[in-house]
Amino acid sequence: MAMMNKRYGLLFNLIFLTASAFAQDEPPVYYTKNNTATTNRDSAEYYRVINSKADETFRFTEYHKDGTWRTAEARGDINEPVYVSTLTFYYKTGQVAIKSEYKNGRLLKATGYYPNAVLMHVLYYPNPWPFPQVAYDADSSGTPHIVNGNGSRQESDSLNMFGEHFTMAGSYKNGWKDGVWKGTDDKGLFFEQTYQAGRFISGTTITNTGKKYHYHRFFELPRFSGDFNKFEYAIAANLKHPADTAGLEFLTPGYLHLSYVINEKGEITNLHGFKKQGKVMINLELKSDQPKCKPAMLRGVPVPYPIADNADSITRGRLFPFHTDVYLKGAIVIPDSP
Repeated sequence: MAMMNKRYGLLFNLIFLTASAFAQDEPPVYYTKNNTATTNRDSAEYYRVINSKADETFRFTEYHKDGTWRTAEARGDINEPVYVSTLTFYYKTGQVAIKSEYKNGRLLKATGYYPNAVLMHVLYYPNPWPFPQVAYDADSSGTPHIVNGNGSRQESDSLNMFGEHFTMAGSYKNGWKDGVWKGTDDKGLFFEQTYQAGRFISGTTITNTGKKYHYHRFFELPRFSGDFNKFEYAIAANLKHPADTAGLEFLTPGYLHLSYVINEKGEITNLHGFKKQGKVMINLELKSDQPKCKPAMLRGVPVPYPIADNADSITRGRLFPFHTDVYLKGAIVIPDSP
């Protein structure tokens, strides 16, 4: 495994050196996995090279560690390109994976291909992403599921914010979801959702115990009675040990930086402050009369928001819960609203 990683690293560095040789006037720009530009190419997940410039536009190639790449024409800055024509993704073999057509930064059409070059789908975007109109869809053998916008197919996706993977199946009419779609997720929930010309109308979720939840919104944020700022201030006002705030980070003078998750009961959980040095998280406790709200709803079912699998995931940036800047004076909580 170590030898494989070493060879992989040598190959990646060789590609970087080659790119530099071909782009003396426009050196490569390296990026981390968080899409942040970096001067340390050893930590880069991918890099971009400007191939040519014409008036206000430029063409560039983006190379990834996994051997895939993409080419594009854009305007603006290489770090935040505004696509103006075609953006093409390639498999490691050089076969086109997705060809996307843009105009002034707006995605208009996407054509996808399987690794064996069979046409996968043709999607149009008459409305802003992410709601495409499906004109064509087929499996890897070329057997079509949707032709001229009509047919049916099965779709799978993940909602990383909620730690959920789901699969659903239903019909398309004139390129849009239409009628009843049925699905399940990896938490054991069964759901039915009704669409009309691509617009979600309503749904019902059934748990593995048979309990039903009816909903008209796919997702709802936590809801608070009254002003949200007062709700956040009540968190600080109900700290069990106010002295625990001593030495914690303040974003601006007098405003403490806190992080928390609202569970499926509408309660504050995973409440943390951050030490000034090293961004270390400190657990904070609330009194029993802590503020409450209506929890977030996913397909009508109460869910924690955001999902917190553990404190370590928060520290490493995979999760960043709500933040509140509440007015404190040292370690003493001011009892009145700011």
